[in-house]
Amino acid sequence: MRKQMLFLTTAIAVNLPAGAVAARHQHTASIQGSQACSTVQCRLSDQSTALLIMSKQHLASSSTLQARERLPRITREQMYEHRRLNKLVAEMFRKIRNLSVRRYNSTADIDVIKKQLSELRQSMSREITSELSQATQDTTSRSMARTLTDVRYWTNDKSTKLSEIESLLADPNTAADVKISAQLDLARTHEKLRLMEQLFPANAEVSTANAFSARLLANSGNFDDLLQQQNIERVAEIAETRLRPAAAKNQAVEKQLASALSSSRGIRREFSSVQVLKVHLESANWFLERNELTGRILRRNRLANFAIKAADGKCYAINAFFEQNHQGGGRYGTAYHSRAFLQDEMLCENV
Repeated sequence: MRKQMLFLTTAIAVNLPAGAVAARHQHTASIQGSQACSTVQCRLSDQSTALLIMSKQHLASSSTLQARERLPRITREQMYEHRRLNKLVAEMFRKIRNLSVRRYNSTADIDVIKKQLSELRQSMSREITSELSQATQDTTSRSMARTLTDVRYWTNDKSTKLSEIESLLADPNTAADVKISAQLDLARTHEKLRLMEQLFPANAEVSTANAFSARLLANSGNFDDLLQQQNIERVAEIAETRLRPAAAKNQAVEKQLASALSSSRGIRREFSSVQVLKVHLESANWFLERNELTGRILRRNRLANFAIKAADGKCYAINAFFEQNHQGGGRYGTAYHSRAFLQDEMLCENV
């Protein structure tokens, strides 16, 4: 009987996992340390403990397998559909981010920009489907996580821009032109954020930025008041515009530069035809341009200010740049208009 019990205990110990064996040894040591325990009793207790540990581990492994079996299995078609939606979301984000609307250059642009924003709102809203919006809420996908990171950086950048616009609009010293441009930028930014929130409805950063832009747009005033203020400032600016003082007088050079300006294709494209009323030279001499290696003269140039009268009867002050190519022997070709830097309307009586 004793030999059979010893064989049974040894057989059980061989098949035990590492944890059970360690527990058995620990339990055996504690029993051996007790003087009140007989040999047969210790081995029976050892056997019971080992069987109990094995039973618990078997139940735990069975529960894990059952839990795994309960998880939904994703088919290959579902995996491909998942990837397709993630790709569409990334493309839609880039499309909204890169949306281009006409920049503000004149009062006539305002109506065009408003129309573009309205068309943009309608077309993009149709493209952002509920299927795409739902796909953006899956944060377990690595590709979606990358897109959400890009969204966070873009949103933070727009939030910074909105704060700058808020400061410009709140400053009473900001010119009307600047305020109109800032308000149109605000309208464009708000439209993009509104579309982003439609695409990423669960993104708290996008929702916060969109709410900020909506509140800022509602409190930024109306265009009519800004346009009226712009007109007042524009009239005052035209009345104050004068030609810069002449640095030198040279009738021959002035006549040559006036002829070059009148025949310039860029000037004719801008004004159709011009009449030069006055020329002010900005320097007494020409500036030489030389080859960096040989030092040979290539051309010479100079700046001049002009008061001109356009075909519409309005007068303008223009700052223009002219060049003459070196022909050798100290001779230069005919002066030609290279580019214009400034163009300000002025009163003809102030010429």
